[in-house]
Amino acid sequence: MSSEVFERIDHLMMSQRKKIKDLNNYLGLKQSTYDNWRRGKSESFMKHIDKIAEYLNVSPNYLICGSDSIETMKSRRQLMEDELLGMFRSISEKDANTLLNLATVFVSSLNSTPC
Repeated sequence: MSSEVFERIDHLMMSQRKKIKDLNNYLGLKQSTYDNWRRGKSESFMKHIDKIAEYLNVSPNYLICGSDSIETMKSRRQLMEDELLGMFRSISEKDANTLLNLATVFVSSLNSTPC
Protein backbone atom coordinates (compact mmCIF):
# COMPACT_ATOMS: atom_id res chain seq x y z
CA MET A 1 0.00 0.00 0.00
CA SER A 2 2.67 2.54 0.94
CA SER A 3 4.35 2.42 -2.47
CA GLU A 4 1.09 3.51 -4.14
CA VAL A 5 0.63 6.27 -1.57
CA PHE A 6 4.10 7.61 -2.29
CA GLU A 7 3.58 7.36 -6.04
CA ARG A 8 0.57 9.64 -5.59
CA ILE A 9 2.52 11.96 -3.27
CA ASP A 10 5.39 12.12 -5.80
CA HIS A 11 3.00 12.87 -8.63
CA LEU A 12 1.23 15.60 -6.67
CA MET A 13 4.51 17.12 -5.48
CA MET A 14 5.81 17.24 -9.04
CA SER A 15 2.59 18.60 -10.55
CA GLN A 16 2.36 21.28 -7.85
CA ARG A 17 6.09 22.01 -8.11
CA LYS A 18 6.62 21.41 -4.41
CA LYS A 19 9.77 20.05 -2.80
CA ILE A 20 10.09 17.21 -0.31
CA LYS A 21 12.13 19.42 2.02
CA ASP A 22 9.19 21.84 2.18
CA LEU A 23 6.81 18.99 3.02
CA ASN A 24 9.24 17.85 5.72
CA ASN A 25 9.32 21.38 7.16
CA TYR A 26 5.51 21.56 7.04
CA LEU A 27 5.28 18.27 8.94
CA GLY A 28 8.20 19.07 11.27
CA LEU A 29 10.14 15.98 10.14
CA LYS A 30 13.73 15.10 9.42
CA GLN A 31 14.60 14.06 5.87
CA SER A 32 15.51 10.59 7.16
CA THR A 33 11.97 10.03 8.46
CA TYR A 34 10.47 10.68 5.05
CA ASP A 35 13.14 8.55 3.39
CA ASN A 36 12.28 5.65 5.72
CA TRP A 37 8.63 5.98 4.77
CA ARG A 38 9.51 5.92 1.06
CA ARG A 39 11.62 2.80 1.50
CA GLY A 40 8.82 1.05 3.38
CA LYS A 41 10.86 0.87 6.59
CA SER A 42 8.08 2.56 8.50
CA GLU A 43 4.38 3.15 8.05
CA SER A 44 4.25 5.88 10.67
CA PHE A 45 3.39 8.26 7.83
CA MET A 46 -0.25 7.20 8.36
CA LYS A 47 -0.45 9.35 11.48
CA HIS A 48 0.56 12.32 9.28
CA ILE A 49 -1.70 11.47 6.33
CA ASP A 50 -4.20 14.25 7.12
CA LYS A 51 -1.46 16.90 7.20
CA ILE A 52 0.17 15.50 4.03
CA ALA A 53 -3.21 15.62 2.28
CA GLU A 54 -3.78 19.17 3.52
CA TYR A 55 -0.36 20.24 2.22
CA LEU A 56 -1.13 18.72 -1.19
CA ASN A 57 -4.74 19.96 -1.24
CA VAL A 58 -6.26 16.49 -1.64
CA SER A 59 -8.23 14.25 0.65
CA PRO A 60 -6.56 11.59 2.78
CA ASN A 61 -8.78 9.10 0.96
CA TYR A 62 -7.19 10.09 -2.34
CA LEU A 63 -3.68 9.51 -0.98
CA ILE A 64 -4.58 6.15 0.52
CA CYS A 65 -6.98 4.75 -2.07
CA GLY A 66 -6.22 6.74 -5.20
CA SER A 67 -9.77 7.92 -5.58
CA ASP A 68 -11.88 10.69 -4.29
CA SER A 69 -15.56 11.32 -4.41
CA ILE A 70 -16.78 13.81 -6.99
CA GLU A 71 -18.42 15.77 -4.17
CA THR A 72 -15.14 16.08 -2.26
CA MET A 73 -13.28 17.27 -5.35
CA LYS A 74 -16.01 19.77 -6.21
CA SER A 75 -16.23 21.16 -2.69
CA ARG A 76 -12.43 21.55 -2.45
CA ARG A 77 -12.36 23.34 -5.79
CA GLN A 78 -15.29 25.53 -4.75
CA LEU A 79 -13.42 26.56 -1.59
CA MET A 80 -10.40 27.55 -3.66
CA GLU A 81 -12.58 29.49 -6.10
CA ASP A 82 -14.31 31.29 -3.23
CA GLU A 83 -10.95 32.19 -1.70
CA LEU A 84 -9.63 33.53 -5.01
CA LEU A 85 -12.80 35.50 -5.63
CA GLY A 86 -12.63 37.00 -2.14
CA MET A 87 -9.04 38.10 -2.74
CA PHE A 88 -9.95 39.53 -6.13
CA ARG A 89 -12.85 41.53 -4.67
CA SER A 90 -10.58 43.04 -2.01
CA ILE A 91 -8.17 44.76 -4.43
CA SER A 92 -8.41 47.92 -6.50
CA GLU A 93 -9.57 47.91 -10.11
CA LYS A 94 -6.04 48.73 -11.29
CA ASP A 95 -4.60 45.81 -9.30
CA ALA A 96 -7.42 43.57 -10.55
CA ASN A 97 -6.43 44.35 -14.15
CA THR A 98 -2.80 43.58 -13.35
CA LEU A 99 -3.79 40.34 -11.66
CA LEU A 100 -5.93 39.32 -14.63
CA ASN A 101 -3.01 39.93 -17.00
CA LEU A 102 -0.65 37.92 -14.79
CA ALA A 103 -3.17 35.08 -14.50
CA THR A 104 -3.60 35.01 -18.28
CA VAL A 105 0.15 34.68 -18.79
CA PHE A 106 0.43 32.07 -16.05
CA VAL A 107 -2.39 29.88 -17.40
CA SER A 108 -1.00 30.21 -20.91
CA SER A 109 2.41 28.98 -19.71
CA LEU A 110 0.79 26.02 -17.92
CA ASN A 111 -1.04 25.01 -21.08
CA SER A 112 2.15 25.14 -23.15
CA THR A 113 4.25 23.06 -20.75
CA PRO A 114 5.07 19.67 -22.31
CA CYS A 115 3.61 16.57 -20.59
